[in-house]
Amino acid sequence: NSAADQQYLKYKKYGVDVSIVDKSMMQSRFPQINADIGTFDNNGEHEHEYVPMDEHTFFLYEEDAGYFEPGQALMDLRNVLKTQYAENVNFYFNTSVQKIIHSGGKVKGLEISHKDQASDAVFCDTIINCCGPWYNQIVKDLDLDIKLTLSPVRIQCIYKDCPELFTPDILSTFGKEHNLPIPIIVDLLSGIYMRPQKKSQQVLASTCREDEERDKWDPNVELPTGADPDVRTKYLNSLYHRLEPIMKPISAKVHSLSSFYTVCEDDVQYVLGPTKLKGFILCNGFSGHGFKCAPSVGSLIAQHVCGIKIDGDTEVPIEFYSPYRTPHKLKVKNVLA
Repeated sequence: NSAADQQYLKYKKYGVDVSIVDKSMMQSRFPQINADIGTFDNNGEHEHEYVPMDEHTFFLYEEDAGYFEPGQALMDLRNVLKTQYAENVNFYFNTSVQKIIHSGGKVKGLEISHKDQASDAVFCDTIINCCGPWYNQIVKDLDLDIKLTLSPVRIQCIYKDCPELFTPDILSTFGKEHNLPIPIIVDLLSGIYMRPQKKSQQVLASTCREDEERDKWDPNVELPTGADPDVRTKYLNSLYHRLEPIMKPISAKVHSLSSFYTVCEDDVQYVLGPTKLKGFILCNGFSGHGFKCAPSVGSLIAQHVCGIKIDGDTEVPIEFYSPYRTPHKLKVKNVLA
């Protein structure tokens, strides 16, 4: 009846292969991870007290978890469209939407502005707004009567060079299952998640705290190029703590970046589906999960636009994510919600 048991049964119900990790399995299967379960202050303001796992402590491990690399995904999508569907697809780069053209309660097209300030009109009867942080800019004058609040927020990440974790000796010892030194780790006790980057021999870290996912930012104002110094230090403290058995605080390059999430503040769920303006469809509010959820979300939108269903399409009703829904009730509203 533990929380881990409940999560295990929920995942199994949907066909997800998961394991419950107890103290014994943690020691045998994941010795490279510090099993301390004490709340860790990554600000360094309070002295930390180590709390070992006991017979009542469990973690949940998703056996087939992975990572959807967004840059490569975009390149693959572009290449497929250019090679297989070039006659039906036009690309517009460095282009912004200035206005939705509509009359009589129906979409007629949109006005776009190019980098050189030249303008164009694209006429159509269906528009899918998947503009992410620019969502509000697109819908503000359409009187759609949507009560949900979507906000662009700044998210900071660090990439720590760790070539010492990707040596043959380390990988043969700790990477027997997936040839990686560590699994993807969500560390709620210190407020970060981390994952290995094999090609670049790095470990990435970013936040999983709700309060750190609410740094609202105007998407038309340039983001800082990297993470703030205090954020970088906090993430490094958490990395060194959780990976203490194999990661030493040696001098190595730490890269960082800032980017956007678009968060539905009401329930941290997607906003998908038709609006009161016929032909205007929303596809927003992914809180950093857009690429990972793209196959199922694409299925939902395609079913709605085309009016047909094919083998492999998701069974989830698009109404669950309606822009006119009553917000779903959740215990937490962070990136993992």
